[in-house]
Formats: sequence, C-alpha cells, structure tokens
Amino acid sequence: MKKAANSVDKTSPGSCLIVGIGASAGGLEAFKAFLDELPKDFGFAIVFIQHLLARQKSLLPGLLRSKRPNIDINEISDGMEVLPGKIYLGPPGKEIRIQKGAFHATDRRKAHLCLPVDDFFESLAEEAGDKAIAVILSGAGTDGALGIQSVRMMGGSVFVQDPGTAKFTGMPLAAINTRQVDGILAPAGIAREIVKMQSLGALSADVDTLLSTSDLRTFYRLVREKTGYNFEHYKKTVIARRVRRRMYLARVGSVQDYLDLIDKKDSEASMLASDLMIGVTSFFRDRLAWKALKTEVVRKFVAEDNDAAIRVWTPACATGEESYSIAMLLRSELDLAGGKRGLKVFATDVNDASIQKAREGTYAASIVADVQPEFRQKYFVASEDGHSATIRDGIRENVVFAKQDVLTDPPFSKLDLIICRNLLIYLEHEAQEKCLEIFHYALKDGGYLFLGNAESPGRNSALFKYIGHKKCKIYTKIEKSPFLRKSLAVPYAAERSVASPLRQEPASSERRSTSDFIQNALLEEFTPAALAVNQNFDILYHNGPTNRYLRQPRGAPTQNLLEMLPDKLLSRIRAGIYRATHEARSVSFRTSIAVLDGKKRQVILRISKLRENLYLLVFSEKCGSSEKAESPLEASEIEETSARQLEAELTATRETLQTNIEQLKSLNEELQASNEELQAANEELETSREELQSLNEELITVNSQLQSKIEDEEELNDDLNNFLTSTSIPTIFLDHQFHVKRFTPAMSRLLKLLPSDVGRPIADLSQETLGPDLIADAESVLDNLSPIRRDISINGSWFIRSTLPYRTADNRIEGVVITYGDVSDLKKAEERTKHLASFPQLNPNPVIEVDASGKVVFANPATQSILEGLGMDKGDVEVFLPADFREILEGLKTEAESTFHREVTVRDRVFGETIYLSPQLDAVRIYGYEVTSRKRAEDSIKRAKEEWERTFDSVPDLIAILDDKHTILRVNKPMAARLGLKPEECIGLPCYRAV
Repeated sequence: MKKAANSVDKTSPGSCLIVGIGASAGGLEAFKAFLDELPKDFGFAIVFIQHLLARQKSLLPGLLRSKRPNIDINEISDGMEVLPGKIYLGPPGKEIRIQKGAFHATDRRKAHLCLPVDDFFESLAEEAGDKAIAVILSGAGTDGALGIQSVRMMGGSVFVQDPGTAKFTGMPLAAINTRQVDGILAPAGIAREIVKMQSLGALSADVDTLLSTSDLRTFYRLVREKTGYNFEHYKKTVIARRVRRRMYLARVGSVQDYLDLIDKKDSEASMLASDLMIGVTSFFRDRLAWKALKTEVVRKFVAEDNDAAIRVWTPACATGEESYSIAMLLRSELDLAGGKRGLKVFATDVNDASIQKAREGTYAASIVADVQPEFRQKYFVASEDGHSATIRDGIRENVVFAKQDVLTDPPFSKLDLIICRNLLIYLEHEAQEKCLEIFHYALKDGGYLFLGNAESPGRNSALFKYIGHKKCKIYTKIEKSPFLRKSLAVPYAAERSVASPLRQEPASSERRSTSDFIQNALLEEFTPAALAVNQNFDILYHNGPTNRYLRQPRGAPTQNLLEMLPDKLLSRIRAGIYRATHEARSVSFRTSIAVLDGKKRQVILRISKLRENLYLLVFSEKCGSSEKAESPLEASEIEETSARQLEAELTATRETLQTNIEQLKSLNEELQASNEELQAANEELETSREELQSLNEELITVNSQLQSKIEDEEELNDDLNNFLTSTSIPTIFLDHQFHVKRFTPAMSRLLKLLPSDVGRPIADLSQETLGPDLIADAESVLDNLSPIRRDISINGSWFIRSTLPYRTADNRIEGVVITYGDVSDLKKAEERTKHLASFPQLNPNPVIEVDASGKVVFANPATQSILEGLGMDKGDVEVFLPADFREILEGLKTEAESTFHREVTVRDRVFGETIYLSPQLDAVRIYGYEVTSRKRAEDSIKRAKEEWERTFDSVPDLIAILDDKHTILRVNKPMAARLGLKPEECIGLPCYRAV
C-alpha cells in the first residue's frame, strides 16, 4: 500500500497561493522570462531563492526594479509578512524559511552544505500545503530535488524548466528524475500555467463536500478498471484532496467533468493513482526518531547472542530510502561490534515504478544532506559528474524488493522489526486495524514496530506495547493469550480478484480433456518420485510426489536440493552424484527417510547422469527387478565414497589455499596501504569538489547579475551622453584642483574648448569669457557646500552662473559643476518693462513692498493672480519672501541703497527676485520674475552630472582618461586599484610610467 497525500490542510481558506522558485547558475535570465509573462495584477506571492555568496551584495533587487517599476519587489528580512501580488528575493548568506505567514531569515551555518532551495521548499510545504507551487529553473547541482518531494507530499504542485531551454541542466534534471513533477515547460510556459491554475480557482473547493457517495463509487470503479488499483480503504478526505488537485492541474471546473476525463483518458487515471500513491521519503527522515531507533532497538539486536539473521520488513517502501537506511544502520553497528549475524531487509510496495527505482539504488547527490559522511563514503558510489550516487553492492545484497499490497497479499513472518511510517494515517480505521493485526502476526515474539510520529496502534493497543521514548513511536509486540488467538485470514482477499481482473485466466484454459486426465492419473499412480538437478543442485524438474521426501525450510522459498533434504542425506547425495559422474553409470543406495506421516521408510535412491551437468534422482519404496539387479549400495559404502571424495578435494584445496593465502597476504598489505592513502585523498577531493561546485554556482550567479548591471549602466551612460550633447545649457565640470573634467558642447558659446583641454586648470583658460570671480566662487562652494548664483554679463549677453558642489553616489564632494543659464532675453524683457516698475499695478510680474518691520504693505494684482492660480489665498503674500529676508532687512539701517538677488519656490514654481532696499523710504520693494523652466533645466543637469559620476566609478572595467600627451587626467577606482594608487595620485602621471 502506497502513501497518499497528507490529509491535513495546512492552509486556511483565506491564505494565498505561494510560488517558490529555486535557481542557481543561469537562473536570472529564466526568472526574468517568467516575470515577463505575468500579468500586472497577479494574485499570488512569488519567492525567488538563488545561490549567492554570503559576502556578495545582491544586485538582483535593483536590476528587477529598473525593468519592472510597477511590480512590488522586496528583499526578504526576518519577520517580513508574505502577501499576494508581491515578489520576494532571498538575500545572500541567509537561510530562508516560512512559518505562520511570515519569513524567518537566519545566518547560514558555516559547517553545513548549502541547499537553500531544499530548505525553503520544505518549510513552504508545511506552511502552504496544497496551495504551494514549487518551480525549479536553470542551475547546476541537485538542490531542490528533495524539497519538491515535500511539496508534492503535502498536496502542492511542481513545475520544472525544460532542460532544453536551461543554461545549466543539473537542477532541472535532478528534479525530473524524482518523478514528482507536474509539468516540464519553458519559464514563460510555467508562468502561463500558474496563472491559468489560479484563475480556475479549483483549490477553493471544500474537500468535505467535493465528492458525493455516488461520485466516490464512480471514482473507485474507473480507477480500478483503468489501473487495477483499489483505493476504497483510503480516507475520503485524502481521495477528495487529491481529486481536487488533479482538477486544479487539468483545469477542470466540476467533479463530473473530471470523472468524464478519467473515463476518456487512461493517462489521467494513472496520474491520479500516482498522486494517491505518492511515496515521498528520504534517507534517515526525522533524525531524532532514527537516533532513538538506534539506541532502543538496533543496538539490542547487535548485542544479542544469536546467529540467526536479523529480519526487517519495510512495507510501503516507495523508492527505497528507508529500506536502505535501516540496512546501513544495522550493517554499521554489526561491523562496529564485530558481529557475524546476517541481515535481510524485505522492502515491498504496490507501485511498480517505485520498486524499479528502488532496485536501481541510484539517487540524486542531494542525499548528502540526509546521509552522514561516513555512511556516504562507505555505502555509496558517486557518479563521475557528481550529480548522483548509487548504493554499493554490499548493502544492496541485504535488501530484497518485491511488489506487494499490505492489505491484499500475504505478509512475511518471524520478523525482528517492521518499519511502516506515515502510511496508516491515510487509511480508514478498519484498514488500519487490519494492517496492525498483520504486523502483529508477522513479528516474532519481542519484535519491534516503528511507526510515524502521527501514528499509533489505537484500538489495537492490546497487541503492542509503547516503549515510551519521547522522540519516536516504537512499539514491541505483545503475545496474545492462547484463547484469544485466531488464524489470520488474508485481508481483503476478495478485492484481489476485483482489483486485478486482467489476471484471471479464461475458463477455457482450465478445461482438460478426458484422455489427459487419465494419463496424469496413471502417471501419479505408477511413476516414482523423481527430480532433475544441475551441477549446483538446483531442482529443474519435479515428477511425482517428491514432497513426501523434501521439506521447505523457513524463510524465503528455495529450489536448491541440498537445503530441502534431511541433513544425513546431504553427503550421500553428493557422493552419489560424484560416483555417477566419474564411473559413468547409475548409482543406487538404500536409506531411510521420514515421510509426511512421520514414519521412517526404506527408500532406494537411484542417481543417473542424463547429460553434462544434468542428473536424475529417483526415489523408490518398492524394490522392483531393476533395483535387485543393480544391488543397491549400503549407506556405509556411499558414505565411504563421500569421505574419499571430500578428502581428495580437501587436500587439493589446502594446497591451493595455502598458496593463495601467501599471495593474498602480500597483496593485502599493499592494497591496505594504498587504500588508506586513496581513502584520505578521496575524502579531501570529495570535500574540495563540493566546495568548488557550490562556489562555482554562486560565482556564475553573481557574474550574471554583474553582466545585467553593466548592460544597464551602459544604457544609462548612453542616455547621459546624449543628454549632455543635446542640452543647450553651457556646463563645465571641475575637480578639486579646478582642472577641467568634462564639458557640454554648448560651452563653445562661451569658450572654445577641445577634448585635449580636459585636465587643464581652469585658471589657464580665458577668464573673461567665463565671468568674474569664478575661482573664488568655486573655492567658496567647496568650503561651504552651498551653491552660488550670479548674474553676469559676457560679450553683451546675460547669464545666471550657478556654481554647485559635485557630489558622488556615496555623497563625497569631488569638485564643482558650473552652469551658465542664458537670461539675455529675460534681461531684455526687464529693460523693456523697466518703466512698468514705477507702475506696479500694471506690472505683469509680482511686485511686493515691505516695511521696516517686515510686514507686507503692498502686493500688485499680478501677485494675487499668481497666488490664486496656485490655489492659495490672496493674502499669502509672505510666501514670496526669501528665507533670509530678516537679514536683508538689517540693510535698511544703512544709508546706502542696496540690491539683492534671490530665488523663491512657491509650490512647484520658482521665481527670481530683485530686492531693492530704500533707506530713504524705510521700505523694501521686491520685483519678481518666474524662472521655473531655467531651474528645472539646472536640476536636470545636476542629476545628470551626479549620475554620470556615480556610473564612472561603479563600472567594474578599468578606465583611464588621457590627454593628447598621454597624461592621465582621471581614472576610475578599479583602474586606480590596479595601479596601486589613489585616484587623485594618478592624475598628471604619464601613461607609460603608470603602466
């Protein structure tokens, strides 16, 4: 009986769908393709987990936000709530888990193999249940292969990127090999499939009311007819939940439509049966429970003074991980104790595909997370590519796999231990009780039963006694009183014929003709019992009532003659075959054999050689003429022959053995020394390989992010260059020493600058065309970090020269930026309207008069009109007063008139102001003019300059700017680091000296 999906819904009805995406090398491009296919209003949460170096800052949030500004992208922090419609990115160096609707981020353990995708998927399965979707994208290694099995076990869905579209196929192929995948698609196809599944809303259906009684009967019948499996003893909620999941994946809206789909498509019935029989397991699952099993049971087996083999049964073994786990644990303890007890593990399951996978014994390399290193080195052989590991023959020989249904096939017997974990919770109570009765029958007195943490004998507690360990559910068999014992009937025997109608033989094959019947009767009556055996004593053919003389030993069935004969006949049979071979004639001897009725009868055993390696043994209790003529040998004669045979063989064997022992001793010493060296080297290489593989994946991921960042920076640099080239505002950039760093083409209106002028001191250039006090203003800006603006006249044109500090992305001052805003037209307009200054009422620009106390005593209509246009009250004239107006008023105390220039921002508009102080009138008059457009242009230039500077130093390439004499004018930080100097130390060096 296989395991089914969990019957407990881990999510509340209102919880959202959570899509967990795992990737490694090459996963960034796949994730972008996935996001490109999503609609703007997707209603589920997306969590992207990627291999990243702990010390490497992730560039992914910035890269994604720059291309998708409308999507809410968050880097996960501890305690962050999971909400639909958002994308969450795992930070580097953190282990991410999800619990109670929030993320838990902890530092990655140093002495721990990094499997972040597996860790997250396991917590996602526990949190979201059947509302979890796991997606595996491009990546090297096998991370995620275990995690998707947990998602499937809890009822979730799994999608994997088509390896043909992946840059690295390790992670997709490892996931596909688990056979727990619902879809293999390109990233865009996965996104479309998830959106369709969500829009269908099948998961919102209530499992308690999803299937009616008639629907269940139809379901049982269809699946039984299509697959031969019977699920009538499964819990109804388990059936309903898996049906709901298949409806969800098949995009079917009603139960009736889904039943019609099963009726029409055999493949859908097979996939549903596979979902119900899902066998998610792992090596040493629940380590604390296995540790308790080792202490309470395994070591007791090892300590027993008993030569009998330890017999273990693991029903519902799935793909064999638990069967191999107990075999490795027992073999390790037996080897440590020097015990010579044999070991036999019987592993059974109803699913042919799972049994075949278990027989192969090959698993993804991610098992290293569950198998301790000494077991991995001792009992596994790693593949050349490192993606898989195979069980060694020494352990494989101890495990026997067979197809069996716990509820319909006969059990094993005389067992020491039964391991059946997380199967009973999926069965109805009656089926659970039947299973426990079967386990009780199969165990020998004092045998142990190992159940899952959520399982117990329940109403069969009289059959088993709990050993009381806190960490696991281990029970020991309680022998029933004689008057309570009853024979164990094969459970659900009637179901076997129903469940497997194809196995029934046609009635015509059972009819035999009268003549055949008579001939067989005569043969049974008059033909003596006979056997045909080969040179290895394997029985090839029976004739007559041979069961009167042979006995079937306990344990697994056998067809070897020596195991089925009484002990005293073994040597006689061997001697008889020896004489028949060497004397080339039949040999007969007389002996006594205890037959079925318990009496001993005299039997003549005749041995003949039919051909090479084929012998005929005839048992005869009636001495006919042939036996008398051949004078059967007595037992002593045949035993004497046997003794001579054995002595000759023993002498030859001793001589050969002695020679071989001497050779083997010498060879063994050499091999032991070589093996120790190889083992030590192998351990070092294995550790190094794992570390290098993990590091390589993380470096590829970082390189992919850096490549995307460089592409974005190149695009931004092109934008900045185009802006600087196209702007009509003359702009020049100076460094700390006031050397030219960069300039816009518009500067040619003021000064004829050439590319070769970059790096020259600004003082060497014509100051007349740049305006007065340029150097003084630049020095003041560097000292005070406050912009300075001046109205200057150059060659008959008026400019507002703005001197601003040059700030880098990390807020360092690396020089100044000087812009020249052409206000010639504005000045001309001022001149043309100068006469209006005496007529404030007619002036279209703001005119305000303020008395010595700072109170506004007059504002012209234009001022009030502007305030109304900005949605403000007419009386809010104070907004036009500059911030330092109180200091300006102090100038009224002087006797000379003064003029000041200021800028004031009112809402989103900027006004330039000329402030006249008139001590004679004891008043201040302010004349305003709007400079919003010019201000925005200046701000754009400033931002462009800052962005260009930030880009220059953040580009990882080595960049140096030289003049026409090959002198370094400027280098970025990577180039300075390569030269071993600070960036400012490189300036002025000849290029050949620096190199």
